[in-house]
Amino acid sequence: MTTSGNYTPDPEAKKVRCQLVGAGASGSSPATTDASSYTAAGGGGGGGGFVEFEIDLIVTKITNLPVTIGLGGASVTGSVGIIGGTTWFGTKIYASGGSTGSISTRPQVNYTNAVNSLMVIPGVPGIGEFNETELGYKLLRKANGTYGGWGYLGTQGQLGGSGGASMLSGEVFAAGNRGFGNNGAGAGYGAGGSGTCNLYNDPYPEVLTYSAKPSGAGANGVAIFYEYS
Repeated sequence: MTTSGNYTPDPEAKKVRCQLVGAGASGSSPATTDASSYTAAGGGGGGGGFVEFEIDLIVTKITNLPVTIGLGGASVTGSVGIIGGTTWFGTKIYASGGSTGSISTRPQVNYTNAVNSLMVIPGVPGIGEFNETELGYKLLRKANGTYGGWGYLGTQGQLGGSGGASMLSGEVFAAGNRGFGNNGAGAGYGAGGSGTCNLYNDPYPEVLTYSAKPSGAGANGVAIFYEYS
């Protein structure tokens, strides 16, 4: 299921194996830089959590059980990102979405004085939780997503953090200071979006000012059901 709704197994099914993935967070996007901040970068969004379980349909019957699919954090421009939504199976089993990264700036004086590079904190991943005690339910495994990538501000340039992965996705490429953020959807369900970065540069003869750019959106979560007769 890629959209929220109700789940009823096939009448012939005797067992169902379920996988839930939470949504990815969007990356963070710093505001347009100026001479005081000089450069800025945002961390990447965390990947969604994961939980897998099975239900013995001979022991427990389910009909029209509500399933909520977490929505990925939307792309932002000039602000911290948006957390990913939680994917629910009923009310006791869920995979939470990833959280978003922070934003940091680096003053021009730190470049001229050769101060150490600055790393920008990424988003934390979502988790999987299984709290069902009804007979017939069995937890198979649960796992966190991965952290978003660290943003970078230093002598080698600038970088917006990469997007974190879920159990069913890859990671999302980081973004340089002239690029928009990369969306999680291309990497799979639950992937976080990448952060962005920008630069205020005033060497003669050209002044470069890079405006805030859209961060990468997080990918939606999913619920997958394997039915066995």
